[in-house]
Amino acid sequence: MDLSDPRSVEVYIASHKDEYFDVIVNNAGVNEINEITQIKDDELTQMMQINLISPIRLLRGFVGKMKEKKIWTYCKYWFNMGNCF
Repeated sequence: MDLSDPRSVEVYIASHKDEYFDVIVNNAGVNEINEITQIKDDELTQMMQINLISPIRLLRGFVGKMKEKKIWTYCKYWFNMGNCF
């Protein structure tokens, strides 16, 4: 799965829709080290896609099954999002 490609994430979710996971760990991340004035829009978009948007899509795709099985999940991002469910 390529977290920088929304279609790849959707295909992964669709191909695993009948499975459930005990835990989902987001261990992917990129960071373009640069001065804020030097970060290009495409670099920013890729960082957001990989670090934030794709992990949320994965959680959204699988959390329903996790809730059905009453599996407790701990969600932690680099900022406080509050309750996952």
